[in-house]
Amino acid sequence: MVLSSTCESKIRTACEVFPSTEWSGAAFYTYIYKDGKHGTTYMEDAILKIVDFTLQDIGSAGYTEYSLDGDTASYYAEHIDELVECKVCLLHSHHNMGAFFSDTDMSTLREQAEQCNNVLSIVVDNKGTYVAKFTEKHTVHEDIDITTETVSTDKWKFMGELSDSKSSYKSEKIKKEQDSTYIKCWDCDIERPLDVAINKDFRKECFEKQELFKSRKEKEKPVHTHAKGIMNIYPYLSNDYDYSQNYYDPMFDGTYSTVNRVRVMTDSIFSLSFSSPCYNVYSYDWYRDVLSDKFSEIFYACFLEAWLEFYNPNADEIQQVIDTFTLRTDASCLYPKAKNTITTWLENAQLEMLENTEE
Repeated sequence: MVLSSTCESKIRTACEVFPSTEWSGAAFYTYIYKDGKHGTTYMEDAILKIVDFTLQDIGSAGYTEYSLDGDTASYYAEHIDELVECKVCLLHSHHNMGAFFSDTDMSTLREQAEQCNNVLSIVVDNKGTYVAKFTEKHTVHEDIDITTETVSTDKWKFMGELSDSKSSYKSEKIKKEQDSTYIKCWDCDIERPLDVAINKDFRKECFEKQELFKSRKEKEKPVHTHAKGIMNIYPYLSNDYDYSQNYYDPMFDGTYSTVNRVRVMTDSIFSLSFSSPCYNVYSYDWYRDVLSDKFSEIFYACFLEAWLEFYNPNADEIQQVIDTFTLRTDASCLYPKAKNTITTWLENAQLEMLENTEE
């Protein structure tokens, strides 16, 4: 595993800013094979390059919690030109405790490894000691031939005495198929640049995020109503406007638009962002489509979990989003894997919501 100067600088900066606190976030990496034959060898022959890092949590002296959520997706979208080829991994610090995988870290790694084909997890400390583990999920298919032989003996007696017996033999072949999965895990050899300068811009960002994370943790879990979810996206409408009604939309030259909330929620998925600058109602550049089959299933799942919490849609709205998303992707399906992953996730979320309602 090789760390870029950008990533190393951010790690050293975070260690300096939070010398006695665990912190964590998402790192972005690419990989190449040593023999140059992409996809033809196991990952043990790969070189992982850590390209960038974004801070997502500032915990306590002995704990930090992190996940690949909407913040990860937003950062990904904002830096899509640099990160389009990248996969996402987990990175956290043990500050002065030393770099090692604790029982909690190993439990998290196992849980992630069971869900994903590959997982990379990195632990760092203030001294510049880094450890990393990389997992690979293998599925073994077995075709099993089983041969059974049965011997049956029929005995009978006449007037209490053994009269005769007859034996028969039966041989049967059975074919059976089964799949088994196991996880392979490697400790990574790590190379990183030395004498990297502190990143002043990232240092400032660390302090800003510290205040942001503190504010988030102090607040109760937000409930996003219809208006709260999109009021900043339509600056020309008042905050008490009834968004369920028709309104004049300058994008469509005098026509009226309905179900605007569904449209916003769908565009949010295409742009992988909740940030209002992604939505410009005064131009046809409504959203920036950043979907790609190169993103992992867990990445999309994490974003959609955050999406569900942010917009808090009901089952009917989810169905409308599915229909709108399907219609737009069918027109130019450039990412069939992403389309299937997102559609399946939304359908499962809707089904779970309906089941909970029935209960």
